[in-house]
Amino acid sequence: MSFFSEVYAVAWGDIRFMRHNIVKITISSLMLPILYLLAFGYGLKAGEVDVFGDGSVMVPYLDFVIPVIIALTSLSSSFNSTATRMNVQRLYYRSFDEMMMCPLSNPAIIVGKTILGMTRSIF
Repeated sequence: MSFFSEVYAVAWGDIRFMRHNIVKITISSLMLPILYLLAFGYGLKAGEVDVFGDGSVMVPYLDFVIPVIIALTSLSSSFNSTATRMNVQRLYYRSFDEMMMCPLSNPAIIVGKTILGMTRSIF
């Protein structure tokens, strides 16, 4: 087996799981940004933000905070969901032990699970 086919074998199972549970994954990924938007966007209700600190560029607070919420959600949801899933697989289902017994290289397992995190960051 080539390296890329090993990576594909590792990533394919997790991507199939995502396709099967896409509605649950999407809803759970949208909860955190909605809470952030309610708390920081509408809760603080600051008028404008001074971007450079010298008063030259003033931006409405929501225009300033929404890209931050999107970036934070993308990073945290992909990391948290992937790390949680990998720990559950490792500790309770022993699927990492099964993968280690398969003729897969360790870098292929790492890259395959990394592809899962990159795919999850999209949703």
